[in-house]
Amino acid sequence: MEKKLVGRTEPLITSIMWKSLLAQVLYQIDVHLVLQLNGKSIFNVKEEVKDTLIFNTFVLCQLFNKFNSKSIEKLNVF
Repeated sequence: MEKKLVGRTEPLITSIMWKSLLAQVLYQIDVHLVLQLNGKSIFNVKEEVKDTLIFNTFVLCQLFNKFNSKSIEKLNVF
């Protein structure tokens, strides 16, 4: 609310938002590929537990992304 208005021709997603989005996507892909491919051997668990671990990691990544994207111009991970 404290920012000045932007014009109609300005992009909805700015370059800073694209960079943040790309960083978050690459981070989640890396984490989930590692868990999918090596999760059983890393944590020494059964297949069902590994799948639950991957789902819970996805949910926590989304929660982290929600709090991280509240102030997109600032470099703040918390």
